[in-house]
This record gives sequence, C-alpha cells and structure tokens, in this order.
Amino acid sequence: MKKRVIINKPEVNARGQYVFLNDGATEYSDSNSVPIRYDKFSDKDLYTTVKGNFINEKIIEGNFRYPGTSFLKIDELNIQNAGVLHWLNDINTYVFIFDNTKYESHHSDNPEYTDYSAIYGALFEGNTTNSTPLSSDSMIYSTTGGELEEGTSLGKIIEDATIISNLYTGGNYNGGHSGGAFSDYNENAALSSEETLLRFGEGQKIYIVIYTSGNADGSIYDSNRDNRIHVFSIDVDSELDDPVTTGGGEISFPFVYSDAVHYEGNNSGADLEAAFKVTSLKLTINSVNETSADVIDGSETYNSISGSILPSYTVNLNTFNSDILNINPNREIVANIPNETNFTPTSKVNILDNTTYNLQIYQTSPSDKQIVSAPTQISLDFDIATYNPSSEDFDLSILDGTHYIYDGIEELYDIYDAEIIHPAPNGCDNSNSTYASNPNIFDQWNCIWTDACKNYYKNVYDDWDAYCNSLNVDPYETINEYDYYDGEYVRQTRIQYGKPNYMYYVLSWNDLDNKFENWEDIFQDLPANEFELLDKQKENLYQYTNVGTPSIHNYITPGIKIIKLVLFSYRRTGINEIEPIRWKFIKSKIFLDIPINQYPDFSEVGGADYTTIPWPYTTPVIGGTDEYSKYKISIRDTLSGGKIGEADIIDETFLVEANENNEIGQSIRKFDLEQVRYFNTGNYDITHLLGIQDLIVDGDNLWSHTNIEHWDGETNSFSEETSVGEIFINDSVDLQLITDCKLELNCGNVTGKAIEDSSGNSSKGLLIGDYKIKKTRKNRPMKRDSFIKIPKKNSNSNGAL
Repeated sequence: MKKRVIINKPEVNARGQYVFLNDGATEYSDSNSVPIRYDKFSDKDLYTTVKGNFINEKIIEGNFRYPGTSFLKIDELNIQNAGVLHWLNDINTYVFIFDNTKYESHHSDNPEYTDYSAIYGALFEGNTTNSTPLSSDSMIYSTTGGELEEGTSLGKIIEDATIISNLYTGGNYNGGHSGGAFSDYNENAALSSEETLLRFGEGQKIYIVIYTSGNADGSIYDSNRDNRIHVFSIDVDSELDDPVTTGGGEISFPFVYSDAVHYEGNNSGADLEAAFKVTSLKLTINSVNETSADVIDGSETYNSISGSILPSYTVNLNTFNSDILNINPNREIVANIPNETNFTPTSKVNILDNTTYNLQIYQTSPSDKQIVSAPTQISLDFDIATYNPSSEDFDLSILDGTHYIYDGIEELYDIYDAEIIHPAPNGCDNSNSTYASNPNIFDQWNCIWTDACKNYYKNVYDDWDAYCNSLNVDPYETINEYDYYDGEYVRQTRIQYGKPNYMYYVLSWNDLDNKFENWEDIFQDLPANEFELLDKQKENLYQYTNVGTPSIHNYITPGIKIIKLVLFSYRRTGINEIEPIRWKFIKSKIFLDIPINQYPDFSEVGGADYTTIPWPYTTPVIGGTDEYSKYKISIRDTLSGGKIGEADIIDETFLVEANENNEIGQSIRKFDLEQVRYFNTGNYDITHLLGIQDLIVDGDNLWSHTNIEHWDGETNSFSEETSVGEIFINDSVDLQLITDCKLELNCGNVTGKAIEDSSGNSSKGLLIGDYKIKKTRKNRPMKRDSFIKIPKKNSNSNGAL
C-alpha cells in the first residue's frame, strides 16, 4: 500500500493524497480512495489535503522578526479629590519611576515596607547612604503651587504617554506627556543600567511612586492637610513576559487606589486627611525585544506580511493548557532553526486496534464493508513525509519514525541525535560494563558520573567540532550540566538544533458545514481561556497530541466524515519548553459503511425502514414502478437538484442504484389480484393443475381448458381433486404439488403491509406503491416526501386486492 499525491485532485490547484493498494498503480482512477462510480461521485473521493500558513512560511523563509519596540507607557493617571469641600491651594504633584536597585542605593529598606518619613527622605532629601534624592534623576512629572475650586479634582494628569522606549538598548526617555514632564529624568540611572532597563531573572521590581499634596484655603482655620505617597509595583519576573522564553509582549496593569501602598504625613504637624488620591493608574509595558532594521528583509517578497508578525512565544510544559492558547503561526520564531526543511504530514485513520483497514479506502467485499461500518471507534495519527514541490503526481516518501520522537525519558533529552554505542569510559563506577545504546539518553550506565565520564565524548572523537556539526549541534555547548533522574544521569542543557517533533489537535471530527475553510476560520474558533479549552476538550477537540500517539474517536452514524485539524512542528528550547515552528491545516475524508443491521429494508422483515426501495438482490415483482412513476421522477430530480453534498455518498449511492434499477416492474394502476402461487419446476402448466393434461387431446381435437362448450361440467369436467379450487395449497391431495410450491399468497389476507406465505415456507409478500423522495439540503439525509399509496383490499366478496 502507498500514498500518492495527485495534482489538481480533488479540485484544481489541490494536492490530494490518495491511497493505492497496488504499489505499481499510478493513475487517479486506480486509487482505492476513489468510488467505483467515480464519474458520478467526483466529490466523494477519500483523501487528505495539507495547506501551510502563508505568513508562517514567509517567517521561516526570510527569518522574519517581529518589528517590535519595547516600551513603558502610562495610558492614564487619574487623581481625584479625596472629599475636601474647600478651595485647595499649595497643590504639588510628583511622579517617579525607578527600580528596587535604585531605591536600595538611597535607603536600606523596601519602599513597600517603610514609613512616610523614610520614603519622603529618599524621594526629596537624600540620606547618609546617598545624598542625592530620587527627585534628581528618577522623577518624570512635577507640578507645584497649583490651586483648585471647591470639590474639584486634578483629573487625568497623564494620558496615552510613552514614557520610556527601547528598554533593551539603553532606553529612550520621551518626556512627551503634556504639562509637568520633568526633563531631568535619567532612565539609565532610575532603572540601574546603561543598556538593559528590563532585566529578567535578577529579581528586578519597578516602582511607580506618586506624591500628592494640597491644603485648604488659608482663610480656613487649620488649613494644612497630610500629603499622600502612593507606591505601585511591578515584579518583572512574575508579571512580564520574558522575551527569551516567550518572545515578550504587551501586558497592561489597570491599577486602582487599593493596589498601592499608601503613606500619609507632612512636615508641619497637620493631621487632616490628605486632599487627593490616585483612583486610576493604567500602564502598559511591552517587553518584546527590539528588532533592528538589518534583520528584516526589505524586499517586496515580505511586504504583505510586514504588519502581521506577532512576538514569539514559548510553551512551558508545566503550564501547558494556559500557554498553548497563545501559540499562533504568525509568531516570530526564536529557536535557532538552521536548514529548517518543509515536511508533508499524511494521515493514518484506521479502525481502532485494526491497522489492516484504512478508512480512506472504499471496501468492496461485504465482510470488509461490515468491519469498517458504524458505529465504531477509529484511531487517528500521522506519518511525516518529505516535502516535494513537484507539479507532477508523485508517491509520498515517509520518513522513519525516529525522525520525530526523541524522548527516551519524558521531557528529558540529549543533544546526541544519532546512534552512539561506546563502552563506559574509564573512571566510571560501573560494575556492569554496559553500553549507551539509546541515541538520546545514557540510560544504560548505572554509574556515578565523574569528570572523566562527563568529558568522555569530547575525547572520543579526533575532531569534536566536525562530529557535532554532523549532528547539527553546538560543539561549544557545555557538557558538564547533568541532572539525576530515576537512577540515571541525563543531559539537561538547552537544545537549539535538535530534530523537530510534531503535535496536532482536531478542530472538528466531521465538518459537514465547512466551518473551517481557512486559517481565519481557525483563529476565530480558538478558545479564549482555559475554561473554553476544557469545554472543547470534553468534545474530544483541541486535545494537543504528539504524532506517534493516536487520537481515538467514536462515530455513531455511517457515511463520509470530514476531519479538520491543525498540525505543527516544534522544537524543544529547554527541558520543559517548546516552540512551534511550521504549521499545517489538514483536511482528511474517511468513510464508514452501513452496518448490516441498519441497512435500509422493509420494516415488515425487521429492517430499519427505507427511503429508496430496498433491492439487495433480484426478486419477483407483481406490478411495480416504471420510469414515469412519481418515485423514479423524484429520484432523478433529487440527483440533479444540487443538494448532494460531499458527505452524502450513502444517499447518492442509494439514489444512483435506484435510478439504475430496471427490475421493479411496471406501474399497473388498477387490477384485481386474488392468489399467487410459485412453483420451482416448469411441469405445472394449467392443464396439470386442473388435472386434464391427459384429456385435452382427443384424436385430432385439442380441447383447451378455456373451451366452455367442451368443458361443460357434465359430460366433460375438471378433476374435483385439483388444487385450483383449494384456497390453500396444503389442502391439496397431491403431495408432490405441495412440495413443489414454494410460495402461496392469498391476497385477501393482508397484515399491515405484508401478505403471509400460506405455503409454510416463511416467505412474505411486501406491498409497495408509488411515492416521492426529497432532499432539502446538502449533507442532510434524504427522506420520503409523500405517503406510500399501497394496494388496498376491496370490499368485494371475492376478497381480492
């Protein structure tokens, strides 16, 4: 069996993957994924198509970077009157931005755990540790001596202002906020670095400190009021996205008054409540790395995607369900991916635990049809094939399975992506003298690793650099970082150049309504949060699964099923971190046949009823439906009515078979029928049944049984023992006649829509009549459109139908 890509199938510009049981076959019509009546069922092929993501492919092709600029921005700083019902004067407002390192250089305590006097001194006075106050270089806003009417507020003193940009390249203080911008702010001094103002992994904390003061009008007794210092904080490591591991990104902080630590006090001994408070501080910090112009290809090739690139993102396996919601094919790729090759996934859809039966094949034998019938459980997995851009049909070349799974111990790996078989080196405390046969994990060495052990592989090759380059690994990566895991020492250093793994998730197990046509449809369906993700996973969707681990699904109904899913390659960027690389949107069509117990049949014989007249084999018909019947006309109208969808192969099969069936007799509008008998031998003509076979020839005379002058009942009469006069064949005295009679229908004995066989052979006569069939829409079952008008028993005394 093989998979072959057929160009321009199933539609123009498509590259459909079709199954061939004959490895030597090449033509589309020879594929076992194509219906036998492929001229009539052109859209019923079973295939897999794969579409890449245009932006993702251009990102890889051009090593395209997110055109980002890091920044710290104040979206809104709102200061409101705290309830003072007097005119206010001596209004002073100061805003500071600095980090913990800067503050510690002025005071030994923490600005969130101190008192008014200490923090006021650090802000405005300096101390013995540092005589220069923070107001000299860490203040971004300053207004003094203002006044306000009774009951009014300062309001939004800063709006939509980028305070600092280029946080990783020395910083740039913009000072563009309206009125009160303090020109002496020094971002390098305030954030304690000449180069990297945002520093991850160092415990950096950024403080936004807002000082407000104001006194009641001087004509009022005891007009002095407390000052208020608000301290808001942002923990860089826990509240911002590290650009190294996640690519960075924008994080908003909608602070309110209760989010701050407050200190009230003054230097005049006043004890009245402070006049103002910060009711809203909204900040945005973009932690993405800056993109320099020289890493972006400026050619027209990439103009169409230049505004579509998102920051890169790395998924932490320990917080998988939350992180996975942020992956996107439009993201910049941080992982070093030299010689990143394209690939072609190809689906493997089988009956669960039975790989013999590929569900992208139309089975032909009755027994095989029943094995692949619904209800059933199926397994879905993928092989990875080499990418072939050929414009001619070609066979897929499946890569070896070891190409994509390298986790000998889950979530631990090593740089050695090739066979390494060597004895344990000298210096190992190894009593077994065993070998390292696993290409990724030294799982056979039950030893204590010494320096000799750690450095062994550096010494075993004459040209270490060449060896590492042959494996696409960094020859200068430290080799001394090991960790102990389940009795074994395992290499845990960061891997950039390892071979890719592959992961997939199902969007729909049967996309009848074509909900997913393109990548935009996929983006619209993404869960917004973990709760939505869990809801979808309960429906067996968005189950992120590694290639090599089959997904299992239950199907209840037969027919074509259209599976839509997303598959992406990824590389490990750490022990518990992965980054998606190349994305594919996949459509796979499979077919589940009709189980024998649900095959349409007359309910009178235990079937599930029918829409088209069941015709599993040739059988006698009295009367029937001809080409001009309502039945046949409605079949032709349904087939040509444009409501046969690509998943309607069962309906279409029955309609075509019914249309081609020329064995259902002729429409006889009116006739009487009393009795039917069938004999399995031709010896019983009417003369035998009447017992006159030896009397019809008299010399030169032939006395036909219809000659009533000859057969007058007196001179010449029929036998009184003939079966013709008997209602039931079993009342005949001719035992051989009884044996040879295989069916007897006395049409006056109707039960429902059936006439019982009174010969004792358990057959039935089934009443059919004319009716219409209709199909209202694509991918929905057809149904009978009118009442079946069956023959009726008249009230005549003879009891005929």
